[in-house]
Amino acid sequence: MALANIAVLLAKKGKKVLAVDWDLEAPGLDGYFDDYEVSQTSTKMGLLSLLERVAVLKKRYNKKPDWRKYVSKVHLSDTETLDVIWSGSKKNSDYIGSVLKFDWNDFFEKQDGGPFIESLRNEWKEEYDFILIDSRTGITDSGGILPSRCRIF
Repeated sequence: MALANIAVLLAKKGKKVLAVDWDLEAPGLDGYFDDYEVSQTSTKMGLLSLLERVAVLKKRYNKKPDWRKYVSKVHLSDTETLDVIWSGSKKNSDYIGSVLKFDWNDFFEKQDGGPFIESLRNEWKEEYDFILIDSRTGITDSGGILPSRCRIF
């Protein structure tokens, strides 16, 4: 995958890189880093978990989740790292069910999903030199979000 290769090359050049696997329906970014040591900041890994958490925290506390808790660090060498947000956890046996259950209309209309994604964009731009996003092609709900609702650059 070109995104994984570019992310590694940029990180090896000393750039601070975040790679996000936004292809919730067919995640695959994690497979490119099987040979590397990966540290996770949380057991709740994955973009889907982060998006699901938006609704919970909004309803209970009127807060947004900290995306940093969903970042994994890929150790390319002793000194070179790359940050990644996977689509979801391989340990979650019902990942497909969770993807199918996720209500994008509710996320945007009732959970302030648009402002949340914009806040991600702004915070990521502040923290990283490069943000690389693998997104779904086609016309599904999740595939249409990035082009129409979020501009990273």
